[in-house]
Amino acid sequence: MSQQQQMSGDLRISLRPKKEVVMSSKSKGGGHTVARRWTLLLCLGSFVTGLLFTNRMWTVPEAKDIIRANKAKEHREELVVEGYYSKIMDQKEEARKILGEEGSTTEDDLQMLNKAISNLEMELAAAKMAQESILKGSPIPQELKVIKTRRHKYFMVIGINTAFNSRKRRDSVRDTWMPQGEKRKKLEEEKGIVIRFVIGHGATSGGILDRSVEAEDKKHGDFLRLIVSGRPRQATLASPHSIGAVVVSVILLIGSRKFISVVAKMKAQSGMQFFDQSTENVFKDVLTSLPKTGGGEYGKYYSLPALNDPRIDRLPYSIRILLESAIRNCDNFQVTKNDVEKIIDWENTSPKLVEIPFKPARVLLQDFTGVPAVVDLACMRDAMNKLGSDSNKINPLVPVDLVIDHSVQVDVARSENAVQANMEFEFQRNKERFGFLKWGSTAFRNMLVVPPGSGIVHQVNLEYLGRVVFNTDGLLYPDSVVGTDSHTTMIDGLGVAGWGVGGIEAEATMLGQPMSMVLPGVVGFKLTGKLRNGVTATDLVLTVTQMLRKHGVVGKFVEFYGNGMGELSLADRATIANMSPEYGATMGFFPVDHVTLQYLKLTGRSDETVSMIEAYLRANKMFVDYTEPQKERVYSSYLELDLADVEPCISGPKRPHDRVPLKEMKADWHSCLDSKVGFKGFAVLKESQEKIVKFDFHGQPAELKHGSLVIAAITSCTNTSNPNVMLGAGLVAKKACELGLQVKPWIKTSLAPGSGVVTKYLLKSGLQEYLNQQGFNIVGYGCTTCIGNSGDLDESVAAAISDNDIVAAAVLSGNRNFEGRVHPLTRANYLASPPLVVAYALAGTVDIDFEKEPIGTGKDGKSIYFKDIWPSTEEIAQVVQSSVLPEMFKSTYEAITKGNPMWNQLTVPATTLYSWDPNSTYIHEPPYFKDMTMAPPGPHGVKNAYCLLNFGDSITTDHISPAGSIHKDSPAAKYLIDRGVDRRDFNSYGSRRGNDEIMARGTFANIRLVNKLLKGEVGPKTVHIPTGDKLYVFEVAMRYKADGHDTIVLAGAEYGSGSSRDWAAKGPMLLGVKAVIAKSFERIHRSNLVGMGIIPLCFKPGEDAETLGLTGHERYTIDLPSSITDIRPGQDITVVVDNGKSFTCTLRFDTEVNFLLDYSPEPGPKIDVDCTVILYGPAQVNLCYCGLSEPNCRVTTAAPPQVIFFSSRWQISFDRPSPPLSST
Repeated sequence: MSQQQQMSGDLRISLRPKKEVVMSSKSKGGGHTVARRWTLLLCLGSFVTGLLFTNRMWTVPEAKDIIRANKAKEHREELVVEGYYSKIMDQKEEARKILGEEGSTTEDDLQMLNKAISNLEMELAAAKMAQESILKGSPIPQELKVIKTRRHKYFMVIGINTAFNSRKRRDSVRDTWMPQGEKRKKLEEEKGIVIRFVIGHGATSGGILDRSVEAEDKKHGDFLRLIVSGRPRQATLASPHSIGAVVVSVILLIGSRKFISVVAKMKAQSGMQFFDQSTENVFKDVLTSLPKTGGGEYGKYYSLPALNDPRIDRLPYSIRILLESAIRNCDNFQVTKNDVEKIIDWENTSPKLVEIPFKPARVLLQDFTGVPAVVDLACMRDAMNKLGSDSNKINPLVPVDLVIDHSVQVDVARSENAVQANMEFEFQRNKERFGFLKWGSTAFRNMLVVPPGSGIVHQVNLEYLGRVVFNTDGLLYPDSVVGTDSHTTMIDGLGVAGWGVGGIEAEATMLGQPMSMVLPGVVGFKLTGKLRNGVTATDLVLTVTQMLRKHGVVGKFVEFYGNGMGELSLADRATIANMSPEYGATMGFFPVDHVTLQYLKLTGRSDETVSMIEAYLRANKMFVDYTEPQKERVYSSYLELDLADVEPCISGPKRPHDRVPLKEMKADWHSCLDSKVGFKGFAVLKESQEKIVKFDFHGQPAELKHGSLVIAAITSCTNTSNPNVMLGAGLVAKKACELGLQVKPWIKTSLAPGSGVVTKYLLKSGLQEYLNQQGFNIVGYGCTTCIGNSGDLDESVAAAISDNDIVAAAVLSGNRNFEGRVHPLTRANYLASPPLVVAYALAGTVDIDFEKEPIGTGKDGKSIYFKDIWPSTEEIAQVVQSSVLPEMFKSTYEAITKGNPMWNQLTVPATTLYSWDPNSTYIHEPPYFKDMTMAPPGPHGVKNAYCLLNFGDSITTDHISPAGSIHKDSPAAKYLIDRGVDRRDFNSYGSRRGNDEIMARGTFANIRLVNKLLKGEVGPKTVHIPTGDKLYVFEVAMRYKADGHDTIVLAGAEYGSGSSRDWAAKGPMLLGVKAVIAKSFERIHRSNLVGMGIIPLCFKPGEDAETLGLTGHERYTIDLPSSITDIRPGQDITVVVDNGKSFTCTLRFDTEVNFLLDYSPEPGPKIDVDCTVILYGPAQVNLCYCGLSEPNCRVTTAAPPQVIFFSSRWQISFDRPSPPLSST
């Protein structure tokens, strides 16, 4: 980044009446954006602080004379005072006018204003004297240190900007100007001053300071604030003694009830420019009415065509959604006009990885990830309450939908009563969690909680929650959503922009903050042709996943287009969009077209709503009409697939992108048995591969061998939202029943629909009866097996597997099959379409060639082959046409929020504060706010750290923080047993994410963890290097922490892939991990690591731990630059090892941000300044006035470093990324 770019930001002050705190950080020229990947403490703490100490503010649009300078003489060595002073005097009459317009001004007010302005001459003269002394190198005159003013009437600050080239000289001058401790206190007592001098290092110095008021004034006193500031351009930095600006802030206590801000930014004499600092939308002129066909209007919208920019016509549709959001939210604070230009110029800016802000329309949660979010909100309310402010100010500022779908387990299967039985178990285990969420649904505004038993979050989102176009108080805009489940991308199939984020980012979005994101490249994926007979959408998505993984789409959008789009139903599109995380893209986007509109009508959206959606999207160039000629759109890269080339397939046995054509499955399976342990290998000896284990299954003879199925599950929103594959599964079951085939009874079969609509159309078609006969009874409405909630296997089956080391298999219609996720005893897990799940269940093994080998023997003794039970595409279409009806969707979702008897019987207190139960093992007050102070935490270095774990490639979030069952011998199990919890009530890690004690113990607790320190042994243990003891990871980590040792993790490629899971970053942080050194990171997980203060480093290409000779037994020191201004995204960092070696890594801070470095608190009298802050910008400072309850102001600083002083009556917090600040 050039120095000119660094200098291009502005110091901004946003003052607003009775609105939420406004946060912004944009530079004018450099594309800076403050990343919103905070540590959890600062993420939540800054928001609490921002609401806790606030004052009523008023923006005065008439105050237009805000001066910006873009030029200054090089090596300027004189303070330009006259120009500043004349402009200040010009502002006097403007201030008088504004005060008079407010209607509550007294003559005393005007006299006070006049007195304050007249005093400026003295202040400016003092500044000039100080400047001359500094240039000469002589001491600052004593008389400049104290200037008498009338105490308790107004507060003045002089800021002197110096470009000192040494910290020592800067500190010397600061110490001279700022008497400390008792000396300062004595001066204040004797002189009655309320004045401080500010010496800056670099660009603009000074800041917005508070003057104190008497206790009675706090109830009704407001302020008139006249702010004059200046800043040099880049050239002034060339001279170590140049003074580029003076800042004079005059804050007066005005008797009126109005707070008025008159802001004037004074610059050097040449090149002065004026601009309007009104907060109204910059693009208000393109706000356009959308007429109805029959008269009237739907509302107004920000029109992209009205911009008359030909570049917009070439933009991908997904980028147009980002553009509309930026235009609609453009206030030149949170979103600037420059941000809009970046998006319009996407073709040129996206390759440069520029950053933009994005404000999603809503947030989507499920209960596993939603509970921690609500816990955080509840804690924030407690913090507000403890600090004496209004806890009810903690509320989501955008709509939040939380669907409880991750708690149901398959405890009971193959039973007509399975749904009711499993729900009873679900409520027994989760009553406390559910009560907590029900409390949250009433305690917080803007939060909808969909009760358990309603469906899977993404299917409910697709069929019910998705708006496509919002109409909020007459303003129309596209629906967009971020969710704490990585498969939030499923909504992209509906033309709604959505993707998964970490909980930290989601909570910031909930609280009204724009997301900081890199403007993504877009891969254009052209679809042509038509799927062959018998090929399913699941086959297609597994093929697309493999293609996109090979192409490389991490961090990118994928946008589908082409004439093949018309051949895909919306459910097919949603299936492809759902698996975006598996192919690595941020989104897999399908623009809205006629197919979308048909689906909206099918799912019960009203004709009026659908008409409004179509009219808006057509008017704003966001609708694709494939009946019309298509204009050329530009993409970053291109892929093409003829749908006719897709063939039946499955994926596995351990990763979703390891696609295997069905015809090659038998050969691939035997290859896996032969190969060494890995993603495609189990290392089973040749002589053992045909081993057969016979056992007794409830009085029946049973047998297992390698590849035998023990779980067959139709589950997961990826497929259960698609009527074609669900009814196709029913047809396979029907044909099998008619031919006399039967699934073996020891295979645990289950069917978990994504919504009640599925049950209705399966019953109407008559196919549920046949699924029941094959053991696929409905077990519940939730994710079940796909997230590891598969329940226990029968004891006889489990014993046969464990005692004989059988590589047992599971086949499921899910989207994730990482080892250890589906079930601890199924080492081979394959993803398949629902019809294929039934087919493999009938075969009883994955060791079969469906083209050549029979599935079984029919009732007439004849061999039955795959082709005999497989339905044609036409058969499926006929059943879909007759069985899937709009009334089913309407009736299902009309009742969705009414709950069920068990939910409705939950009683929760009608309180706004949650009553924490210290004995609870589900909901535990987290440690983040305990003993919280307003001072930011100190820094952590990474010095002589031990290696806690040494991993290979593809360590997933399931490995790091499993969501499934709690092993009976694990540290988490011991914790629960010690608290009287019976083993059968352990539940899952996912269900206990509201308890940090359990989640810390569950970190790296996956029983399939492969840690190189264990030399081949698999399991959740590691080696304590100093002693050589082999213990659970949690136990070793606690030893290191107790001894004061830092730890790091070594890893291979794709570290953190899989579900977006906050606890995969929170957990390691609680274990004391300070850095992760890997070959590559998954997008969301890398962001979460940064948010939790863990440094992500990447080995250089071609290097890893093995090539560098690292065993993990060394000690590691990671030294980041001592000056924060020297830290840059992607820079080289040297890691020093205690064996004398060192190697270079890439620092994976991926956004152009810097952060607070020096925070020097200095307690003083209650009415005066008490701290100095040096900001190595850009950064955001929240100024919050103690004891008052309305939003105050926020300062966005420029770069390079700033010095700001704060009064003791002001509380401050900062938005910044990790690593943490350093404190002096």
